[in-house]
Amino acid sequence: MSDPEFVYSLDEEWFEEFETIQYRVNDDVEPGDKISGYRGVPIEVTHLDIVKNLRPLVEYLQEAAYDEAGEAAEDYLMDFTDDHEEGLREVIAKYLEDNVRKPAYFHIEDVTDFIFTSEVYDE
Repeated sequence: MSDPEFVYSLDEEWFEEFETIQYRVNDDVEPGDKISGYRGVPIEVTHLDIVKNLRPLVEYLQEAAYDEAGEAAEDYLMDFTDDHEEGLREVIAKYLEDNVRKPAYFHIEDVTDFIFTSEVYDE
């Protein structure tokens, strides 16, 4: 990314590098014309950001244990606390960090209006 501090958009939904948007602007408007758009700050998304609520996983494991052992497994993971959940979140996020690619998207904050001006390129 040429300007890692900012990303740009023409529709406030799909943000891209400045050069990508500038090429689109150059294709869509006459040289020197201006078009309204947006600029925002990209915020990296980590695996830990995504691995949030593990209660459905715990419930799945409890149901699997119940399917396996019936009433004998009734109290399986009933002592799973918020502290356990936080520890497991960290373990899962660390595993993902070590073994798979990072999320290929980012969140956008501090979105402001931005004016693009079509440029003339000598080829």
